[in-house]
Parts: sequence; structure tokens; C-alpha cells
Amino acid sequence: RSALSERLKSKRLMVVDKIVFSAPKTKEAARVLKANLKLDKALLIDSGNKSLELATRNLNGFRTLPASAINVYDIVKHSWLVLTQQAVNDLQTRFKNENKGKSHASV
Repeated sequence: RSALSERLKSKRLMVVDKIVFSAPKTKEAARVLKANLKLDKALLIDSGNKSLELATRNLNGFRTLPASAINVYDIVKHSWLVLTQQAVNDLQTRFKNENKGKSHASV
């Protein structure tokens, strides 16, 4: 969570409605991510978007992960964190469930 908070504080976190390509082509992904969004190195978090994964797998500086696989190493390694709205919803559910399992014992 602190890695996510750090990306937010440094204004290096972007939430988009969704990332959709007409076809899973690297050239189209490069155009959208580099030219339109002005990103050079980013971790893209979505939920089960196979087209996004295929389009970015050969794109230097970019990595796509499902929300369930997000990790501190990848967040820190990439200069930008781009989440789809669905990924945000999935992460909120995940963190809510993690908090339910913690005990609230006082010390």
C-alpha cells in the first residue's frame, strides 16, 4: 500500500476508464501509451485484459499485470503506474478483505 501511496504523492499514478485496442498490436500500444499518454516506462494494471497483455509484452519499458498480481517491486521499478477503473475496484476489494483478516488486538 505504501508503494501505491508513494506513486500517488509523486503524481505518477494514472487511473483510466479502460485500455482498449482495436487489435492486440504492439505498434498500436506504443502509439497510445507513448504518443497519446506520454508514458515512457509504466506498469499497467488491469483485470484480465488479454489484448492489453499481448499488445504490450514486446514493448520496452512496459509491463502489464492483473490487479491480483500487483507487487511492490514492479511498482517501484516503473516510473508510472496506470490502473484501469476495474483494477482500482479489484484492489479496493482485495485490501478490504485483507483488513478483515487482521486482528485488532491492542498493545
